[in-house]
Amino acid sequence: MDFSGRRITIVGDIMLDRYIRGTCARVSPEAPVPVVAVESVQDSLGGAGNVAANCASLGCQVDLVGACGQDVSVNQETDLVHDAARGRGIEPWLYPVAGCTTVKTRIIANGQQVVRYDVDGEVRRALVLDRNAYQYAHAIILSDYGKGVVSLEVAQEMIATKIPVFVDPKDGDWRKYQGAFCIKPNEYELQQHLGYLPEDEQLSLVFAGLAGEYDFQCILFTRGVRGMMLWRRGWNAPVRISALEQEVFDVSGAGDTAIAVFAAAQELGLLGAAQLANRAAGIVVGKRGTSVISLEELLKCE
Repeated sequence: MDFSGRRITIVGDIMLDRYIRGTCARVSPEAPVPVVAVESVQDSLGGAGNVAANCASLGCQVDLVGACGQDVSVNQETDLVHDAARGRGIEPWLYPVAGCTTVKTRIIANGQQVVRYDVDGEVRRALVLDRNAYQYAHAIILSDYGKGVVSLEVAQEMIATKIPVFVDPKDGDWRKYQGAFCIKPNEYELQQHLGYLPEDEQLSLVFAGLAGEYDFQCILFTRGVRGMMLWRRGWNAPVRISALEQEVFDVSGAGDTAIAVFAAAQELGLLGAAQLANRAAGIVVGKRGTSVISLEELLKCE
């Protein structure tokens, strides 16, 4: 299995995932909250950046397109992207925008997450992308976290290239993804879009209806501990893929890993790629923090 000839462009909302780890031995006298003595601070790429890191870890050639806020976090985010570029072959295409960078900070005491606090950035104008960022891609991933990079204009520009586009949706309105090759909703995202969560026996009709309405060729439905379901045009029913039996430590980034592997592994066919994506997601939930999958880890599980 060799992905080195596969070039993938990721377009989406780049974030910083920050982990503050320490110990807690007492409760604050000021309020009934734990006092955490900080021992380490770790930053890693989140959101679309995590998708890119996963693609690069598999050996793909990767272009990462996103926006950076003009605040103190931009320097850290830019450094992370460029470090990943030097070490993993990621080519960053970063667009400065007004406002802040999205940062998700998790405080972990004695191995347990105590609290997470978010600083949300938002892109308020449609980006004009450099054609060189995507024109040589074999696949495009739209990693939409609802922060504004994947606007209607950007999504339709990518879909108009006729390069297969794989969508990880956030917005409940899927009209901007019209014509994408594949969409990968989880249970919450499917329910948000439909207004209800279908029973398993309804999914064939639901998927066919969604594909007809939005011109999708396939749907990869991720269901956490229940695995995945893959449907494509012409199939009578979706294929069920059971989850890997694995102790779950942290689900952060599992969806990013799944869509990265699915898009990277298309030479295995849709079902083969989905099975590999399911295996990869099962591995990363056994890791702590936002993690990437390596080709070596995937091959060990065969």
